[in-house]
Amino acid sequence: PDLRGLCVSEYLLKESIKSVNKDKDISCSFRDYPCYRHLKQQLFRRFRLIAENNLTKDEVERKSAILSEAFAVPADRAINKMKELSLRCRIFDFLRQTSLFMTMLENGSINFKHIKYILVDDFDELSYSAQHFIRHVADDAQEFYIAAAPEGGARRGYLCANPQGYEEIKRVKKAQIVRLNHNEEAPATADDAQKLFVSVKTGVVDELDTIKLVDNSVRHIEMMEHFFARLKILLFNEKIPPEEITIVSPNLNSGTIHRLKDFFRKENIDYQIFSGSKRFMDDEFIYGTVILLQLINKNWKLPPKTGEIRTLFTGILGFPVVYCEDLFGYYTNKGALKPDITFELQELNEKYRKLIALINEASEQNLPINKQAEKIFDLLLAERLKQGRADNLSFENFREMMESLESFRKIAAKTANKTNIERDWIVLVKDTVVSDNPATAEEVKIGCVKVATPQKVVDLELSSRFQLWLDVSSPVWFKEDTGPLYNSWVFQKVWTKEEYTPQLHRELTAEKTACLLRKLALCAKDKILCFASQLDESNNENNG
Repeated sequence: PDLRGLCVSEYLLKESIKSVNKDKDISCSFRDYPCYRHLKQQLFRRFRLIAENNLTKDEVERKSAILSEAFAVPADRAINKMKELSLRCRIFDFLRQTSLFMTMLENGSINFKHIKYILVDDFDELSYSAQHFIRHVADDAQEFYIAAAPEGGARRGYLCANPQGYEEIKRVKKAQIVRLNHNEEAPATADDAQKLFVSVKTGVVDELDTIKLVDNSVRHIEMMEHFFARLKILLFNEKIPPEEITIVSPNLNSGTIHRLKDFFRKENIDYQIFSGSKRFMDDEFIYGTVILLQLINKNWKLPPKTGEIRTLFTGILGFPVVYCEDLFGYYTNKGALKPDITFELQELNEKYRKLIALINEASEQNLPINKQAEKIFDLLLAERLKQGRADNLSFENFREMMESLESFRKIAAKTANKTNIERDWIVLVKDTVVSDNPATAEEVKIGCVKVATPQKVVDLELSSRFQLWLDVSSPVWFKEDTGPLYNSWVFQKVWTKEEYTPQLHRELTAEKTACLLRKLALCAKDKILCFASQLDESNNENNG
């Protein structure tokens, strides 16, 4: 089978929704669902919960009944149709791989008796399916060593951690329970991490010594200014090494990342941003490739927007904004790049000439899209890789993007869509609502300020002396794990209650947040500095 990311599966889901919507009975379709884009995201989350918890058809129906779900029937029909299509096309994303693996495990298709030793860390952060597999193998193993934290489970909820799953392992024959003590000296934040854990769960506020609110501005922009000023003091006045500082933000959106990058470049500070899941368009070189493919293939009638052209030239190709106003004005009026333009810098003239030549040549020769992409690769990425100005991750992302196109062709050959394949693929890559986890963990670079979400810091155990928490007044720290088509708590395999109440929702959300913040605080050795604002980026009141 072809093992692919969720981007390709999104097309299969799109076709499945179309099929379900043909039903004459409106109650069995999504025709009155309010938001189509929102629908695909909800269905993927539902499918993840089913796969990661190894839920049977009967279990899904029982959990739907507990929640009185209005769209349960079409939701499950669409997911089953998508699974049928993936089997027919033999293209499996990680969720389909998980569900197929669990089926093979339970019907005895795979024999694991050759495994004699098992070592597992962070068992409390694993999903039910992963734990079920380990439990299955442990029965016949000579020895197994499994570590779990009773107050762990920072990935509970939508990320499907089963924090109490180790109780099942205790019942495996010859299991001996050992309470581990830290050999290393505990960080200065250890006591406050436990206080924070209790405070968030109970709502009783305790005084903290190493976790301090150093700024509570009115406007978000003021908070960022104070944050940058404090960061400069740490780096330049107190001489804290960059690798000993981690910036933590619950919402690393494009605006926040842009502000951080701009600051780092102006102050000549090395940095590393650890993103969570990724979409193809999150990589700037793939972004540039897609925009150039749109410019080459005018027959698609899919011209880039002016904002996308601006990002291509100023953000990716490195053209200073001050030199580009004429270019952007021409594109806005004509819907095409100006064929001949003179910049003040000869280097920019040469770069622009090469770009126009590539677009014209690829368009006139009617090259296949993979050949067009190769030429774009040479222009955007090859030279930077040679000079060390781009990393191998961009190359891997580029390769994955081209492989996804081939997978898309396979799907098109086995479904009704056999025209405009490349155009539809571009639309899918640009508008996807899903994102994949990177295949491997990013290597932590030396001498860089680290930037990450709370979950990423915990997952990668990004330890440093100082943490700077942004937007602590934002409600995003308390992530909701429910929606119209999924409930991350009820859809856990181990859920036994017969109802789901607002009180339960508040308690579960608080417990999840408490576990995450405790582990996050333990990754800071000395101090945690917090920054808040009364208004968010859109000047709405923060109520977190």
